[in-house]
Amino acid sequence: MDNGEMHIVVSVDLNDPKALQAYRDANTARGRALIARGEAKAIWVQVTFARPLPADEVRTLVEETGFEVENYLRVGRASNGERVIHIRVGPIGDDVPETVYDPLWNVEKTYAGIMTLQGTVETTERGLGRWLVDERVYLIDTTGEEVRELATQRHASAVAGREIVVGVESPYWNFDW
Repeated sequence: MDNGEMHIVVSVDLNDPKALQAYRDANTARGRALIARGEAKAIWVQVTFARPLPADEVRTLVEETGFEVENYLRVGRASNGERVIHIRVGPIGDDVPETVYDPLWNVEKTYAGIMTLQGTVETTERGLGRWLVDERVYLIDTTGEEVRELATQRHASAVAGREIVVGVESPYWNFDW
């Protein structure tokens, strides 16, 4: 706990194909169940794309679904061949360069696209439902919502008055980009 926050980290063996598939299936089922409630509430999710997508493509999907981006991760390669990532806080702007020079490492970084998003989306067919059926999405992680609900139900006195911050992993490192 820190400054009125309770941090909970969810860990899955992302290198075990069966465990990863079970995790994906559980998130899809949870997403469908959240939509079926008919509450249309904004929930925090993490999206992992099946491949890096251009910023314009992601921005369009975000706008069409009412997704509120908190941050996103770009992936690519440096001129020395190493994989690189860059996390950007805030919405996807018009100033997302594909290539940047890093003077600290003396390499040029070329980004293939956006690989993950974190933010909120409504539990409606237009919002979460659209992400669940999009072929470009490898995983839309709704675990944070379940963890918050369970913590509130089972440990009400421990979480009372605290913001529950849930950290979830993404399998993007396992992908070829």
